[in-house]
Amino acid sequence: MYDLRFSLSAYINASLIKRRTNYLMEKLIHLVFMKVDFDEESLHTLDECSQKGRVVYASFQNSVTSLLILMNTLRKHDLPVPHLALDFELYSLQIVSNVFKRLYRFFTLLIQKIEHEPIGDQEFLEQTIRENKGLTFSLLSRKKFKRRFIDTEADSIQYLLEIQKRIETPIFVLPQIMFWNRNPERTKALLTPSATGDRNIISAVLTTVRSVTPAFIRMSAPVNLKDELADSPGEDMREVARRVRNKLLEAFSYEKRSILGPVIKSRQEMMEKVLYHKNVLDTISQIVEEDRTDEKKLRRKAYGYFREIAADFSILYINYFNKAVQYLFRKIFNGLQYNIEDFKMIREASQAGPLIFMPSHKSHMDYLILSSMCYQNKIIPPHIVAGSNLLFFPMGKIFRRSGAFFMRRSFKGLKLYGTVFRQYVKTLINEGYSIEFFIEGGRSRTGKIVYPKMGILKYLIESIDEGYNKDMVFVPLTINYDRILEETSYLGEVKGKEKKAESTIAFVKSRKLLRRKYGSVYLKFSEPVSFQSLRQQYSDKEDPTMDIGIFITRKINETVVVTPFSLVTTGILMSASRGFTFDQIRERTGQLREYFTACGIFMTESLKKSDIDPSIRYVISSYQNDDIVRELVHQEDGAPAELPKELYIVEEESRARINIYKNNIVQFLLPLSFVSLSLLESRSDDSARAEDLRESFARLHRFYTPEFVYTSMMDDIDGALAKTLEFLEASSYITRKGGVITLLKTDDLKSFARAVQEYLESYLIVYRAVSDSAVRTTRRDLMNEIRRHGTAMYHLGEVALPESLSLPSYQSALSSAIGSGIVVEQKFGKKNVDLRIENQEQARPVVEMLRRYLDMIK
Repeated sequence: MYDLRFSLSAYINASLIKRRTNYLMEKLIHLVFMKVDFDEESLHTLDECSQKGRVVYASFQNSVTSLLILMNTLRKHDLPVPHLALDFELYSLQIVSNVFKRLYRFFTLLIQKIEHEPIGDQEFLEQTIRENKGLTFSLLSRKKFKRRFIDTEADSIQYLLEIQKRIETPIFVLPQIMFWNRNPERTKALLTPSATGDRNIISAVLTTVRSVTPAFIRMSAPVNLKDELADSPGEDMREVARRVRNKLLEAFSYEKRSILGPVIKSRQEMMEKVLYHKNVLDTISQIVEEDRTDEKKLRRKAYGYFREIAADFSILYINYFNKAVQYLFRKIFNGLQYNIEDFKMIREASQAGPLIFMPSHKSHMDYLILSSMCYQNKIIPPHIVAGSNLLFFPMGKIFRRSGAFFMRRSFKGLKLYGTVFRQYVKTLINEGYSIEFFIEGGRSRTGKIVYPKMGILKYLIESIDEGYNKDMVFVPLTINYDRILEETSYLGEVKGKEKKAESTIAFVKSRKLLRRKYGSVYLKFSEPVSFQSLRQQYSDKEDPTMDIGIFITRKINETVVVTPFSLVTTGILMSASRGFTFDQIRERTGQLREYFTACGIFMTESLKKSDIDPSIRYVISSYQNDDIVRELVHQEDGAPAELPKELYIVEEESRARINIYKNNIVQFLLPLSFVSLSLLESRSDDSARAEDLRESFARLHRFYTPEFVYTSMMDDIDGALAKTLEFLEASSYITRKGGVITLLKTDDLKSFARAVQEYLESYLIVYRAVSDSAVRTTRRDLMNEIRRHGTAMYHLGEVALPESLSLPSYQSALSSAIGSGIVVEQKFGKKNVDLRIENQEQARPVVEMLRRYLDMIK
């Protein structure tokens, strides 16, 4: 046996962390940096690697301060603390211990004359790893670099690779970075402390005290040495070690970029790059020549446009903005559900190019939530395209400093403004900034995803085509709410009321929204996709903007989460009557849940439980509190005394208010609703032929293409038909034999078809108005005529649902009539458009078709 105390080389001796001699220093580190912690994703990575093998930390700092902070943080989470710190300068920390140890060793050898067997560095390292005592090494040690490069000594990674050859357990090398703050690097910031530099204790304290953003430790994706060896059989270990080192250094650059973002240009630098760009100067010259306008006046305009548009990003504002959002969030929501793996996926995708976040747009809370969640998950928040309506005091300045840049709703007659805005977007891409914009344009007032607006997307595609960056990564996502803050204002706008402009007064009045809870929020990301991969997918298209826009919108649509409110509300609104019992809703929501499960549609955890009753009661209770639903607890005089158990009534005018929650998931219901409607249309004595069903389904699909952004399932007519029939047969709603389909539960099929009843009624109103209106009219006059028809038909009982009287649905139906050639647009002058009803007779068969569908589901 040999005594390890006398057997280690100077290399190992200098790397041993002697706990007793570090006691006071460790206590000081604990007190000063007790708030330093790992982020959630890093903890998940640590836990995963610890269960699968041995963990070695590869540090991007070389200071003892960062080492002791790492040890303190690991201890906080009951994780193994490093026993060895290779390539760190521990001597000054343990100088007293080392002097006494050497004296003790000298006198012991002198007096006792002990013979000992020497143990090498590699043998001791292997023993340390086998016993899982913990090990860390510094990637950026200057002294060790000199030895590796000039003296060609083996480095720590090579030692570890040799050890991995001899042990079965995988060794995970975890890149570890100490972020003292989250200050982005700036081109002009002499006094801004570096976020990842090496610091002694005094410098570290001063840096963290000065910074408004907290220090934290980040673990990047691990490198599995077992896999590295498997990928390089027979290769020189020095070469493999160099490759592993390069991977770790790339991880450092990648983490730094994703957390701190690109180097921040000052607003003045951005102004220089945008306004002095050839595109802007050429536009000014062109307007001077065409309109004989003074060039100085145009340059002053361009300067004003830039100041109106440009963001003025500040990490200080981002930090306080995040705290304000978190406070607001706690006040009005019960929590936010998301998958931490989604942020890991996004971080990895960011290596390909700037991230382009493209959320659904249901509420003003959307951009607040996404920026806050990026910040919390250590991803630099994006620059956000915001409407110029948000430039009111004080929020305009706060949004601008938090990364928002502003866009007017229309560029008509503003050629120079459009050029400046477009060039600003391209410059952001050139600098590598991530961007967030809403491809739907404005917020969806109906709850369903609407067709994309191509403006911003077109500018982004142009920026890559013109060489401002090699690639960009689209990140489709949805933000779903149990209840939306703007619920009541949307109701008025859907009915045709003018949207109220945002203002300081409206902002102050909005404080009343903080007096109640709006349930939970659900954040879900689709898989990121690079622009270049989409370019290859649509290589046959000269301009792929429209195809990419539809692709992204479809991905957003498919990522929507089915929440308790969307599921239960759908069950309530699919009823043929005003009233419903609890048992009826339980049965109906159960049927819908079975369908969503069969289709693989994502639902919240509460809806995956076998007992769905608590979710139903939660929704009904929330609606009761807002007088949307009321329970009948007694009968009026003269009526029967007995009531069904738990009987509820939906207030008629409140249906349109909660209809947005059904519309959140209507895209998933379309196959079931269209197939059910087609079965009812094609049946004869409770049976239908498969070929008639297919024809009816295809007709509905074509007719409602302007209304819905179909999912991938609906895009394949035969596939959607086959999958839906398979579900209906498995659930005993139908039977199939040969080419004949027998309907077993007609009432349930009618219920499923009612998911689209409002759209049948809205289109009936529009086509009826078109068939009755004057041949030549304006869009405004025709829309007023449609609204008059809708009101009359509702009160006369020709349409049953108040949510059918929807301005957005009227507009989609009118687009359908224009697309079919029944109504023709005729432009005169620069801005005026006339409508001519080309063939009123052609509208009447459509009216009859829609009436036939509605009669089937009564």
